[in-house]
Amino acid sequence: SPGAEYEPYLDWFHSYVVTQILESDNTGGAPVKETDYSYLDGMGWAKEEADEFTKAKELTYGDRKGYGRVQV
Repeated sequence: SPGAEYEPYLDWFHSYVVTQILESDNTGGAPVKETDYSYLDGMGWAKEEADEFTKAKELTYGDRKGYGRVQV
């Protein structure tokens, strides 16, 4: 665990969406099944809840809630 002198800092991360899935039949010779995804709205975000590790003043909107509409 971090020492007593530890100061939290704001950091960033990248999240990638799936735009296409290809499923292939390795035994039966069936054609490849292609599924495409389009994200019609932006991602929903929420403020994280406080826990024993994070003070309320240090919470950010880093809780990803997914997409409202996805076209398949």
